[in-house]
Amino acid sequence: MIKKSIYTDFIDIGSILESFKNSPEMKKAIKRKTLFSMWENAVGKKFAKKSRPYSQRLSTLVVTCQNSAIAQELLLRKAQILKKLEPYLKGLKMNIKDIYFDTKRWVEEED
Repeated sequence: MIKKSIYTDFIDIGSILESFKNSPEMKKAIKRKTLFSMWENAVGKKFAKKSRPYSQRLSTLVVTCQNSAIAQELLLRKAQILKKLEPYLKGLKMNIKDIYFDTKRWVEEED
């Protein structure tokens, strides 16, 4: 007769989720997503439809733009945008000192 072993050392889902939520990678992703959701507040609806944060490289926020005209207009407003993002950055304890506007990574969103 074969004896079956029953596994009873289960880890509850709450502790798994807690360790996942507290991982450095997840904390960083949550901060970035929160900052990215504030983009419309910083640039306004018109520019938010034609640009969006793409990534962060060290202290530079990379923003993808629909075309070069949008990138140029946002570049001219970079100081204002950084000033509007400042309260969010402080709250998230993020260090963004520059914005890079890129047209190569733009992908139209499907509705």
